Amino acid sequence: MNTPDLNSIIETFIRIDYSEKASADASWQNYIDLLRSRVAPLIRALTAAGSITWYSFLVHDRKSGVPTRKSDKGIYLHLRMSLAASVDRDVFIRSLPEYCFMSRKMQVPDPPSLDTVDISCLNGANVEHGWRILGESSEWVLRLLDSHDPNKPVPQDNVEQFLHYLGNQLFVRVAQIPMP
Repeated sequence: MNTPDLNSIIETFIRIDYSEKASADASWQNYIDLLRSRVAPLIRALTAAGSITWYSFLVHDRKSGVPTRKSDKGIYLHLRMSLAASVDRDVFIRSLPEYCFMSRKMQVPDPPSLDTVDISCLNGANVEHGWRILGESSEWVLRLLDSHDPNKPVPQDNVEQFLHYLGNQLFVRVAQIPMP
């Protein structure tokens, strides 16, 4: 994963099919299906075309950063992508699939930050390194999903076990870091 150029990041939002009335299992599987059927193929195509050099994604709603109307109760996948130097931003945004909404240039915080990450503790106190790590975790998630048979649902137990491995590797129980 490359280190992103924060000034070349485009962000877009993909609505997640979620309903509080649906079971948690069904909602989660819908999200995993979205990652497998839309997000991963889009990222692979844009990377193969040389259009993007980095990406990351998180789940957000209006209260946590989706630029939508107050009445929108939707949950969105917030996809960020760093454009290659040769890519025209406006052409790129217009070429995104119809399921990408509210696409725009990301506004870099001043000073640049990454939520509550203590940037001064990163090598060189470089915020871009923190963004690169976020991208690496997004890449790991897509690789985890890609490692499963595309004709079968991804078992929650598999995801739980791999998250356990991460927590184990970081010895989080001793530090009492809660796993999300």
